Amino acid sequence: MRRFAKKNVQTSKKLFVLPAELRHLRDSGQTPTRKSQTVPALLDSWINFKIASSSVSVATSEQYHYTIRHLNADLGSVRFDCLTAEMIDQFLTSKLDEGVSPRYVKLMRGVLSMALQQGVRRKIISSNPAIDTSPVKQRLVERRALTEVEANKLLAAAEKDRLCALWTLMLSRGRRRDEALALHWSDFDRKARTLSITRNRKKKGPRPLRAT
Repeated sequence: MRRFAKKNVQTSKKLFVLPAELRHLRDSGQTPTRKSQTVPALLDSWINFKIASSSVSVATSEQYHYTIRHLNADLGSVRFDCLTAEMIDQFLTSKLDEGVSPRYVKLMRGVLSMALQQGVRRKIISSNPAIDTSPVKQRLVERRALTEVEANKLLAAAEKDRLCALWTLMLSRGRRRDEALALHWSDFDRKARTLSITRNRKKKGPRPLRAT
């Protein structure tokens, strides 16, 4: 049976330090870590059940999997029955300190909480510690629109790009990317010179739109 790896769980910029009681158990070998009892196993069980039992869109499924990979990177060697609200709060705060957006940290908290709640329903843990964690506060960021001069420079630079018409539409009409990418020729009425935007494109995974 394996024990906790003899090192702190590490984030990309700073250490996420395991609580003292877990470090003691890890180093003394009193609590063997079974693969089936770790956070990744719990998250894997939850996402498989979530996808199989409900109509989850491809985009939402990809977002969940992406979030789970980040949770596993920091909590991969931790037993889910050893998680505490204080430990989860410390983890979420460390992600905010790294510069991760509050919106994404909120999603991480939500995914972890849903997985733990499933564990409670299945009676493999007695309670969900994520419920007692502090809510992640959104930080208001003032968005700045392009000036007329900046917009003209952007359009001029995009003239020779194969997606020039797309950039022009998005800029001049304020359309979101997924709305613009979901357009069909049938949405364009040549006689009336109108364009109907009625749908969003459901993309598979985070694929950025790049100019050429």
